[in-house]
Amino acid sequence: MYKKFLSISFTLLLTATLFAACQTPSQPAAQSAPTNTAAPAPTQAPAITPSVTVEDQEVQDGKVVVAKVVSPGSGWIVIHAQKDGKPGPILGFAAVKEGENENVAVEIDASKATDILYAMLHTD
Repeated sequence: MYKKFLSISFTLLLTATLFAACQTPSQPAAQSAPTNTAAPAPTQAPAITPSVTVEDQEVQDGKVVVAKVVSPGSGWIVIHAQKDGKPGPILGFAAVKEGENENVAVEIDASKATDILYAMLHTD
């Protein structure tokens, strides 16, 4: 009987040892802190909101002055005559740069000017 008990104990011990070896550890292995391998997000310049600011004025020396033009890129400030209550024929234009442009003088064909003129920003 003693011999049988040792045999059963050895079998249980061997089984317990094999079982323990096949198990995943109860405590996970220490891991290093994750590293950020993603590329940093590109910074974007704030969007430019296009605008045109004008003031009532008389045509002087064949020119009108647009007080302020804010352009999202290189472009043109174009002066239109009025036709049927809307912008009509082009009377003149001047180049503008990206960003703020102040006091932009635009030479126009004063002989075709109407009482109301329209300043319109055009960009490529």
